[in-house]
Amino acid sequence: MPEEHGMIPLRVVATLSEPVDFTFGTVALDALLAGQVARRDGLPEHRRGAPTDVQPEPPIARPERGYYLASWALPGRLQWSQATHIHRPPPVDWYLRLCTGKVARVDISTGPDKAYRVPRYRRKFVDLTWWCIGDKEAIEVLLRGVTRVGSHRRDGIGKVRQWTIEPCDTWPGFPVMRDGAPLRSLPLDTEGLGEHRTGSASLRFPYWEPLYQELCAIP
Repeated sequence: MPEEHGMIPLRVVATLSEPVDFTFGTVALDALLAGQVARRDGLPEHRRGAPTDVQPEPPIARPERGYYLASWALPGRLQWSQATHIHRPPPVDWYLRLCTGKVARVDISTGPDKAYRVPRYRRKFVDLTWWCIGDKEAIEVLLRGVTRVGSHRRDGIGKVRQWTIEPCDTWPGFPVMRDGAPLRSLPLDTEGLGEHRTGSASLRFPYWEPLYQELCAIP
């Protein structure tokens, strides 16, 4: 695959020292780098349902279809897995103290008083691997600031011990598809697609933004 503007085929590996949480989805390399670019350049934070006009540009190649040429994370060997929950019961004690006799009902199904029990899945992988076509030096600089990956990083999980970025060999469909299977969300009419799952997903970051979602081929 020819180099273009310093973009070369790369293999990016995060060696992990702690478990990661994939409760809200995997880790997309283009989104990870875009977040670092936004912090570096002081770009406004993306608000749900209200995209900003200025979007960060990660140092990854992007064809005309609009998605970046980078895979989602491929986990390495699984060492152990654990399922837990985040549970918040309604603050009944506060209701009894603060509510007067005029309050006959408190809605705990919606709003700020909503009770919830959210599952969390922590998995200890040896490493995570991504493939991309990008600027090696620029990616190395950005990933120096990434010390944790996955969901719930504030809880102290997903710690990265070491980043490895190195040139690699390619294959037909590199780096977004292998043997006809998508390695990230792709348009349904992508040439070379074999058997795959379909679902509502986005072709660009932030992948959690509903405005960007459409029917895609997904890993």
